[in-house]
Amino acid sequence: MEIKGRDLILGLPRLIKISSNEVCEAISDILDEIIQVVRQVLRETPAELSADIMSNGMIVSRKNLQK
Repeated sequence: MEIKGRDLILGLPRLIKISSNEVCEAISDILDEIIQVVRQVLRETPAELSADIMSNGMIVSRKNLQK
């Protein structure tokens, strides 16, 4: 994938190519944390709700924490 943006060192527009492997490596740590939190929540979830989640899936969203 090609990404367009401003080079922070030179301050000029720049086009770079990144691979899916690079993206995976960049986000792997935070994804691991998210997975651990989801697992913990599911361990504490009542059986009825767990069954619904297994049937219908889950949407993960971010709460906006504006001050």
